Amino acid sequence: MIKFTHATEDHSFVVNAILQPEQGITHDVFNQVDDEEAPVDEEGAERENDEEVERDIIDSFKHIHVPEVVREKRMHFQRVPRLGSYMAVPLVYQNCLTDSALDEAVKDHMEVSK
Repeated sequence: MIKFTHATEDHSFVVNAILQPEQGITHDVFNQVDDEEAPVDEEGAERENDEEVERDIIDSFKHIHVPEVVREKRMHFQRVPRLGSYMAVPLVYQNCLTDSALDEAVKDHMEVSK
């Protein structure tokens, strides 16, 4: 299950909401497996026959993208559906027992990304 712990002010109604695996499309991001994926080096470049090929971030990270949420039958809405798009990206950590540990992991990721 996914439990929402943070949200912007205008979406505070989702804090403490729980999303079960059978609700919506979000959990699919954890189930995707690409067996035919080419090896990727640490900078996100694909290696084919010892040749580096630049890859777009959309192609190099597992994600779910829904361009029109109201057209996707499996979308789960906490309230009234609204127009727009949706993207889910898995954030997987080996340990995250507290909210403060998650906050530290996000802060560390932001520093590494810079």
